[in-house]
Amino acid sequence: MPRLLCNDYKLFYSEWMPQSKAPSDEDATRSFPISDSTMPVLLLHGALGVGLNWPEPLRKSHRYRTLTVDLPGHGRAKLENDQPAMNVVADYARAIIEMLDQAEVQKAHLVGHSMGGMIGQYLAIHHPERLHSMVLICSSAHPQFDARLVADLLKPDKKDQALDLMNDLNYSEATSAEMRKRAREILGTVPWPVVVGDFEACQSFDVRDSLESISIPTFVIAGASDRLISPSDSQFIADSIPQATLSSIEAGHMVVVEKPQELSDMVHSFLDTDR
Repeated sequence: MPRLLCNDYKLFYSEWMPQSKAPSDEDATRSFPISDSTMPVLLLHGALGVGLNWPEPLRKSHRYRTLTVDLPGHGRAKLENDQPAMNVVADYARAIIEMLDQAEVQKAHLVGHSMGGMIGQYLAIHHPERLHSMVLICSSAHPQFDARLVADLLKPDKKDQALDLMNDLNYSEATSAEMRKRAREILGTVPWPVVVGDFEACQSFDVRDSLESISIPTFVIAGASDRLISPSDSQFIADSIPQATLSSIEAGHMVVVEKPQELSDMVHSFLDTDR
């Protein structure tokens, strides 16, 4: 489980190699095709997230080698003392390029949730030779957040209110109170500079005029009940990228948590078709 220095920032990733059998008892008697390529699937979490947000069926795919990342400042890639949090998507993208170089990965499939999908879009535009295909989940080419959230995140004394609202917007109404409570507790552990930095990175991101230059196969997945990033943002991406297709899942922004198996099945289906 390497912890790398990328542009002087820590970046952590865990690697998984597929097995010849599905991990569940239900499928224990069935063999599954393993990708005949060593090209990995790169899993990039969203703002304020960590690699462990990804569903286990994706992190520990029975068909694909995966690289699950904790971006600089997140999870097991903590900032050094007095080190500023990244606040530009391009900086996160440069860290990913350096990670791929250090891991000797020439090309990868990229699966990105929210801000992770923004990093994917940046890479597909500026470093297309490093990506074979891309899945963008609840992402945007230029996000417009709830005005209340924008106002609260600009005021350090409004931290709790901002995180309460963000947690509320992250989930659909179908999400249990227990899941929401646990999610709010986890949000509270994210260093405030990282919270603000990720918000600024997303706020300043705008590649709307460059999407038509993306030439790799792209699968866009919207959360039908997403209240943080509108499903219309996913529609815009799918309409703008020449080789993009669009689907949706009945869930909120944190579809990775609300509908883990359905999401994993969709991603695997796309990767199986594309490889």
